[in-house]
Amino acid sequence: MSSVNATLALARRALLAQQAAMQVTGDNIANVNTPGYARKRAELRESLALAEQPGLLLGTGVDLDAVRTIRDRFVEQQVQRSMADAARYETAGQQLQLLEATLGDLGETGLSGVLDSFWNAWLDLARDPASLAPRTVLREAGRSISQTFRTAGQNLAQQASQLDEQIDYRIKRFNVLIAQLTQANMNALRSGVRELDDARARLLDELSSLAGVSYRMNETGSVILMLGNVMVVDGASYREMERTFDGQGANVFVIGGNQVVISSGEISGLVSMREDDLAHIRARLDELAITFVQAVNNIHQTGYGLDGSTGIYFFDPSVTGAFDIALSADVQRNCRCIAASLNGDRSDNEIALSIADLADAPLLDGQRTTIGDSLAALIAGIGARMNDNQMLAESTKLSLQQAESWRDSVSGVSIDEEMTNLIRYQNAFNAAAKLVTTVEKMMDVLLTIV
Repeated sequence: MSSVNATLALARRALLAQQAAMQVTGDNIANVNTPGYARKRAELRESLALAEQPGLLLGTGVDLDAVRTIRDRFVEQQVQRSMADAARYETAGQQLQLLEATLGDLGETGLSGVLDSFWNAWLDLARDPASLAPRTVLREAGRSISQTFRTAGQNLAQQASQLDEQIDYRIKRFNVLIAQLTQANMNALRSGVRELDDARARLLDELSSLAGVSYRMNETGSVILMLGNVMVVDGASYREMERTFDGQGANVFVIGGNQVVISSGEISGLVSMREDDLAHIRARLDELAITFVQAVNNIHQTGYGLDGSTGIYFFDPSVTGAFDIALSADVQRNCRCIAASLNGDRSDNEIALSIADLADAPLLDGQRTTIGDSLAALIAGIGARMNDNQMLAESTKLSLQQAESWRDSVSGVSIDEEMTNLIRYQNAFNAAAKLVTTVEKMMDVLLTIV
């Protein structure tokens, strides 16, 4: 038959089990506001019963079977996908704002305003072609438009360089995180954790924001991390990401000798900005600057200046883009060589009028678009791109909020629920303590009898 000592042992196990359950509950309450924390649940099981005689089993109490972290893998992965998408469009939006600041129409100090001043200076010269004063003003207008183009081109080149630096920084961060994830896998293996813990979950969230990774758990409880179809982390081993370029200067990302495509996350947003938006803007601005210089030079070299010179370029003809546009050495040295006359007559203004008419001349897109319209379309295109990106950013942010709310409903800590559990475990603990007291009295009675 069951002994008093067996009953006391049963009570002791009950005390320990309920105390452990209260400790888990207390940990949940303490971390109610901790980012990335998933609530824990103490799982109790009936301890092994003893057979006193055939057909008669006597219970021996309760044991703490496990402490489970409450997570839903599907929900976790939905959150991480939403994080990756939101990070892509948020990062792209920040870069588009910088781009708009670089090329935005800033009134008289912007490209459009300076270009209008340049055309107007030629009209002023046409009104007084024999005078030196409008030529002096025109030379300054030429310097201003050259400097404005150069500043825009240099700013775009600087932004491209900064994008490269940001991409490299995020690749380094990615490699640091996968090394930490590998170490976390090893720690989990040593401690016997077979499920996704908070430390690895936080690493996966950040990795998802960077590059849109996916994961699964193997039979030992280690995380296997994938980027596209390429394995990045496999238990205790990992392969770092490297960045190279193809023949056209486009980014190529390689992991373990395998090329990977990054379609979401911050890296994707930066790459898209560098290779699509910024590359298009730079190419278009360079085309506009070169066309502008060639159009002015083609007319100007056929005219005559006040000093009788001809065949003179107004701008340096060696221009290769917006970043290196400049006045010709002749014009910088002597503004008297600026041509207004077609026939050498000091009163003739045909060259000045012809160059002024370039403001309305279709020179781009197969001679369908003027320089001014092309510039306006370029600036408007940035605004439209920003609006599209903002809509996508808001949509993905809403999806992320919904996914995080879903995760909170599964893994988040509810104070009401935890307080209810605390009362349950406390009552069970008190009852087990009462059992110990009762057994103690029974032992006193037995000792008295003996």
